[in-house]
Amino acid sequence: GVPSETFIRRHFQKLLPGRTVGICDVVLKEPRGNWGVECDLFEISTRINWAFHKMRQQVSGGKPIPVYDPLMRFLERSQVEVILGEFLDQSLPLFRLLRGTGYRFFVHAHGFDVTKCLSDEKMRDAYLEYGESDGVITMSEVSRRILIDSGLPENKVHTAHYGIEVPSSPLHEPSETNLIRCLAVGRMANKKSPIYLLEAFRRAYAMNNSLRLDYIGAGELAVMASQFVKCFHLESVVTFHGVQSSSFVQEMLRKADMFMQHSITDPSNGDMEGLPLAILEAMAHGLPVVSTRHAGIPEQVLEGRTGLLVEEGDVEGMSSMVLQLAADAGFRRVLGQAGYDRARDTFNWEMNRSRLLAILNLKQG
Repeated sequence: GVPSETFIRRHFQKLLPGRTVGICDVVLKEPRGNWGVECDLFEISTRINWAFHKMRQQVSGGKPIPVYDPLMRFLERSQVEVILGEFLDQSLPLFRLLRGTGYRFFVHAHGFDVTKCLSDEKMRDAYLEYGESDGVITMSEVSRRILIDSGLPENKVHTAHYGIEVPSSPLHEPSETNLIRCLAVGRMANKKSPIYLLEAFRRAYAMNNSLRLDYIGAGELAVMASQFVKCFHLESVVTFHGVQSSSFVQEMLRKADMFMQHSITDPSNGDMEGLPLAILEAMAHGLPVVSTRHAGIPEQVLEGRTGLLVEEGDVEGMSSMVLQLAADAGFRRVLGQAGYDRARDTFNWEMNRSRLLAILNLKQG
């Protein structure tokens, strides 16, 4: 139920509807969680003694007798064929418990587990255990190469670009005012560098006061971002919306003229993006994207064709790109249409689903 884990929600609900069960730590209810699933769940937090019973053996007459394991019973009763773990680090305990039991086990990487976690030597060594799994799935060629370079067998690591549900036509609604609306959507964390984004916007606004910025998201840098806006007296042109529903985000995407995201490698721990869904959503709405050459973003945004990219930390370059788009509605339309076409043809959910099922060797239906 974690709000940001859109991809996991889609795997639960749409990968194989009616043929999926789940294992989770806990089910989050509102307001902490904002989605659920209609399938059988093994909720570990409600089985307080599960791990203890799994590892314990009673001794009778000097012979070990395995203790009844409710997880194995759940898997047997559900007739599970394949297990897909979400996040490399979080799936390790389950993989270790089920290794050698006959279940096919794949694990899906998503971002910080490929970058931040690999900065820990013990975690790097632990990931090598996935060489005995049936496969590791990741969302970009960049992260695939990172995992292979870390020591995982090349034939075990697969790329499956994220997919989204792309509308039948771009949903962008051209503004009826002279204002140029920029939109940013994402958690205010180091790797999203909201301060760099705000500084790029501030410089662009100083040259073109028709610009406006809507920022959807919250996080540990939200207070700093708010202080930045107040310091430079931008309260009338920058609006922070906090965490919002999917429908609210969709509405803001329709009204925006361009999408901004200044992703960087977190200097404190090496955390990086995977393949940002917010950028895919913007492309699917026909918005030109201004972003950075970071992680899988160049695999999404074709530079000069569907959007504009700058180096990480280049706020002056991003400011210039924003000004270029603000001054040329025709250029915005061309990039936006090309972005929509790319989202439809390369990053749609059905393509992602087919790719995942092929890797898992499961039939659709």
